Amino acid sequence: MSSKKTIRKKLVGFVQKLANENSTPTSIALGFTLGTFIAILPTPGFGAFLAISLTLVFKIFNRLAVIVAVTIWNPLLLVPLYYLSYLLGSILLARPINLQDEVSLYEMLSEYTSAFLVGNIILAVTIAVISYVGIYRLMIVYIRHQQLRKLMNMYQLSSSKNV
Repeated sequence: MSSKKTIRKKLVGFVQKLANENSTPTSIALGFTLGTFIAILPTPGFGAFLAISLTLVFKIFNRLAVIVAVTIWNPLLLVPLYYLSYLLGSILLARPINLQDEVSLYEMLSEYTSAFLVGNIILAVTIAVISYVGIYRLMIVYIRHQQLRKLMNMYQLSSSKNV
């Protein structure tokens, strides 16, 4: 089986699991958005706990979607995103982009942290909003596809009885 078919099968299986939880597309998209937002913020180790805790308090978030989103945003994806966060923050705060190897801890905290946090929050919000729109649309398409499939099956059953 080709790699594309395997990935497609996994994606369809994931969407089926989400849809089978009797959640609305909004609940699933909000869950994925929450997981994405928290995973992108610099909360190593604490992010997953925070995300799951929020799903226990606020039932509107689909728990499985939160877990999947937190899992997707692993360190391999976050390291370049954190670098982009610093660059964006430096540009917005009109600070020179200066990555030196030898700086004191105080200099690093004062110089780099504010630029990183500004850029990170902007990127986290932007990516979370994009993920909401994408997941919501994906769920709507999936649900419509399932409804069309059921309708076609019903039509085939009724027409086979008439024969």
